[in-house]
Amino acid sequence: MVVGDVVLLNTGDMVPADCLVISSTSLKVDEPYSLNKGVSKGEEDPVLLAGSLVSSGQCKALICVVGA
Repeated sequence: MVVGDVVLLNTGDMVPADCLVISSTSLKVDEPYSLNKGVSKGEEDPVLLAGSLVSSGQCKALICVVGA
């Protein structure tokens, strides 16, 4: 996986690298960080962090950071 790759993530998948959501359907992710305070993760926040779990829904995401 390299920067610029596009991944499809579904319920139960682990986010493989930091990425930006391109499109999503009913996306909910179990990461504690959110750019938009008070908004459930996945509803409006375009950032997914590596190692987070997709708890429901699906998305297409662009890999933007890999490695440490």
